[in-house]
Amino acid sequence: LRNPALVTQCVAAALTYCNSVKIPCLTLDDLNKIRMNWRRNNDFSTGIEVIVAAWIVYHENEERYDDWENHTFNKLTDDILQKSVK
Repeated sequence: LRNPALVTQCVAAALTYCNSVKIPCLTLDDLNKIRMNWRRNNDFSTGIEVIVAAWIVYHENEERYDDWENHTFNKLTDDILQKSVK
């Protein structure tokens, strides 16, 4: 699920989609809410939250990024698999 080429293609597709539907830029308040959500270990409700949280983690502490990514994608994968079984 974390093939680098696949992740790159997914990010490119997500950005293309965001541009095509003219999703507005996030405000500083939006970023702060996502940052607080991430720090409280709350679940993400949108793909944008995951992308922004990844950016925040990377820029706040680059050394933690790989651990964060592994934990987050393992949790998201588990959540998806559990929902697909229901």
